[in-house]
Amino acid sequence: FLRKGATYRLLGDSPRPHAFIDEGTPMNDGPARVFELGENSRLREILCNSVNGSCQFQMTVTLDSNIECDTKECQVDEARVLKVHDVYYEYIRPPCVEQVFFNDSKKVTYKNSFRHSSCANPLLPHAAEACCTEGNGGTLTATRYTEYVFDHERVNFSAANVRCSRDGLSQCDFNFVQGDGVVGLHWTNSACQIAIKVNPEGKVAIVYEAMANIIHPNVHKDNMNYFKVYWNGDFPRNSLNENGGNSCGNGECSPLEDGGCFCYIEVDEEAVFSKMPRTDEVLSKLYIGA
Repeated sequence: FLRKGATYRLLGDSPRPHAFIDEGTPMNDGPARVFELGENSRLREILCNSVNGSCQFQMTVTLDSNIECDTKECQVDEARVLKVHDVYYEYIRPPCVEQVFFNDSKKVTYKNSFRHSSCANPLLPHAAEACCTEGNGGTLTATRYTEYVFDHERVNFSAANVRCSRDGLSQCDFNFVQGDGVVGLHWTNSACQIAIKVNPEGKVAIVYEAMANIIHPNVHKDNMNYFKVYWNGDFPRNSLNENGGNSCGNGECSPLEDGGCFCYIEVDEEAVFSKMPRTDEVLSKLYIGA
């Protein structure tokens, strides 16, 4: 949010965001703890756009160069609503390609374990921290980091772990998160497995497996949200009820009773180029961009 091209839109005197809605997003007064930029902030200076000592706020501001972070800005993975004097700006997150499949996923859930849970990429700012005291009688009641910057703040899994340790606490697979700023998803320390179902046409549906009371229906094992993919060769076929089956990829996957195969996912990453490529080489070999 401090890089060249970052865009901010004026909200006026209300901190209520327009570009995102989280569970718990206030409908009128906005968040209780807001991200107020410091007096020495270069971003604050740009958004203020001072003329003769008075801010001349613009409807939209786009950074024309990278700028350095100041105090609290250095602690934030991704900004949302920022306060400049008595006025609020909303950071407009750019369209971004995020991979469907990833390794080492962690379970995220809302403030209690009886809400929907899902899998999240630990490298991305998808959730807030939830910190527990070890050996608290099995209740596993968590709290936010005492110095979190703003409500609706999201950090990556590693940053959440650091925040908990600063409070002398640790991440856990909590039952409930109590206290202020408890909105949106929160990280747990519980692993979450990503799998796919492959139907007889070679289409796939994503399945999340986690120790959770409720998995979101879009990624539950019974979901029927199949989509087309491009296979490198043949795909897993169920030999029990399909002609020409291949034992679900020669046993790499498991047969499903109603047809198709069930497969666990592992992502392999490798460098495409060993030296700086030409433009035509990039366009011919790299198909996903952000």
